[in-house]
Parts: sequence; C-alpha cells; structure tokens
Amino acid sequence: MNNLEPLIFNYIVKIPKEYFPYIWKRWNDLSTWSEWDNGLQETIFNGNSIEFGKTFQVLPKMGQGPVTVCVTSFIHDTHFTTTSHGPVGAFSIGHSLIEN
Repeated sequence: MNNLEPLIFNYIVKIPKEYFPYIWKRWNDLSTWSEWDNGLQETIFNGNSIEFGKTFQVLPKMGQGPVTVCVTSFIHDTHFTTTSHGPVGAFSIGHSLIEN
C-alpha cells in the first residue's frame, strides 16, 4: 500500500472582480501564455482556446523539449486545470477566478 501524500502548492492573488473577464480572455488565448508565464518559451496548439479535453504542448524555457498537457477540468469563465505526466507522476496546475 502506498502511503504517499500528494504535494499541493497554492498561490493566491486577490484581484477585483471587474478584471475577471480580462484575465479569462488572456488565459483562453494560448498564443499569449508565454507573455504572462515567464517560464514558457511558447505554446504549440491547434485552435487557440482552452476547453475540456484539449491537448496541446508547452515549451519551457528550461527543459528538454515540449511537454504535452491536457485540460482535465474546465468551467467556462471561471476555472481550468492542465495536467501533464512525467517520470515522477502527474502534475496538475489549476487556475481559478473566485469571488470572495
């Protein structure tokens, strides 16, 4: 039996709700991800938007090549999670717009 616990990292930025549509627009535009994520060189995709089940690649600035990711959770205008798989297991990153 495996007793390992998942590693969970959480980072929160408080942003006024009126900016949510602008943030979602940027998240949904795969061609601009390297503009707001300093760790990315580029994204490689067909169809420039996110949706549940979509698979695309991100090319990290520091790495050995493109990483395939899949949108594994999606709530329009509110949340999405991308998941990739590597030698140490699955790696998921969620992005959420949550009103306080």
